[in-house]
Amino acid sequence: QSGRDANRNGDAAGDRAILNPDGDLSRSSGIVGLTLVNGVVTQVAVGGAPDPNVRAYLATDPTAGYISAGFFAEEFANGGAALAPRNSLRTNSWNKTDLVLIKNTRFGRDGRFNFQIGAEMFDVFNQRIREINGVGANNRAFVLAGNPNFNNYDIGSYVGRTVRMRAKFIF
Repeated sequence: QSGRDANRNGDAAGDRAILNPDGDLSRSSGIVGLTLVNGVVTQVAVGGAPDPNVRAYLATDPTAGYISAGFFAEEFANGGAALAPRNSLRTNSWNKTDLVLIKNTRFGRDGRFNFQIGAEMFDVFNQRIREINGVGANNRAFVLAGNPNFNNYDIGSYVGRTVRMRAKFIF
C-alpha cells in the first residue's frame, strides 16, 4: 500500500504502491517530489495533499520492489513500473494448528442430560508465529511501502501455545 489517496478519489483506504519489476520485492521505498525552482530540479517532501508544482516523483531507493505511490502516480509511472497488482506481496506462510478435544457423557432418562469435558489447544506445535494484526499501528506498517517495518516479521508479538480446559453440563 502507498499509505495515501494517490488517485485522489476521496476514499479512506490507501492506494496500491508502484511495483518496480527489476527491484528487490522484499524491500520498499518512499518517494520525494521533483519540481523546478528557478530552472533547477529540486526535491520536495510529499505531504498529505498534492503539490501542484510537483512534476515527477523519485524513489529514495530505486532498487526496492515496492515504491510508495505519489499523487496521480499512474500518470507518472513509466519504465515498466505500474501499480502493484492485488496480492502481489508474497509473505511467509502461517502454519498454526489448533485442536479441540471433547468427551460427551450422556445420562439420565433417555440421555436427556449431557456432561462435556474438553480441552482447546491453540498453536499445538508451538510454532514461532507472530501476530501482525494485533499490534496497533504496526499492523499497517507491515504493508506500507517506504515504512522501515515493511515486510518485517519481527514487529508482531509471539503468542505461543495456549491450552484451555472446559466443562459443561447441558440439561
